[in-house]
Amino acid sequence: MIGNFATTKQPMMMELEACVEILAEHDLVAAIAGDPGAIQSLRSAFVSDVSLNIPDEIEPANEFLVLDADSSQTMPSTGPSGS
Repeated sequence: MIGNFATTKQPMMMELEACVEILAEHDLVAAIAGDPGAIQSLRSAFVSDVSLNIPDEIEPANEFLVLDADSSQTMPSTGPSGS
């Protein structure tokens, strides 16, 4: 996780400081920081045959979507096996 942490998270900050060189060499961290070369490297590494220019072709009625719970629901719902 990358972000601003309160000083109460000092042990985590110390661990991150110890790994600065490793993090600086990672393409994902560099891409988040805005490095154009790292962004291009990630884009080319994860080429997909799915076109981002076409809409989703799955009908909403056929998708398994998690719905908001209302205040009357006190027990979790059971989803498909493995969930």
